[in-house]
Amino acid sequence: MFVRISTKSGKPVKTDAPKKVVTALQAIFPHNATTLLVSSTGRPWTQDGFRKSFFRLIQKLEAKGQVGPDLTFHGLRHFRATRLREAGFDKQTIADFRQETTSMAGYYS
Repeated sequence: MFVRISTKSGKPVKTDAPKKVVTALQAIFPHNATTLLVSSTGRPWTQDGFRKSFFRLIQKLEAKGQVGPDLTFHGLRHFRATRLREAGFDKQTIADFRQETTSMAGYYS
């Protein structure tokens, strides 16, 4: 089960992970962690900290010609929703990750 705090509503969102995802995560890194992603300091990411790190990375990749200048945070919403859908998540679960409605989750996925 994934648990995160919604950035829009501030509410905890609990999501059962498809078996395929759980199996893949356990194969890569067997653990009983409650936090999946942490910063280089070992602390859970804050939204602002992640955003700053993301844009620093994008600038480096653009300078190397590895990504185009049109890569945006918003564009990654489509990418993420599509990958979640391909991994077996339903529209309600995708909506819980970022969108407030299943129609928006359907649009992004």
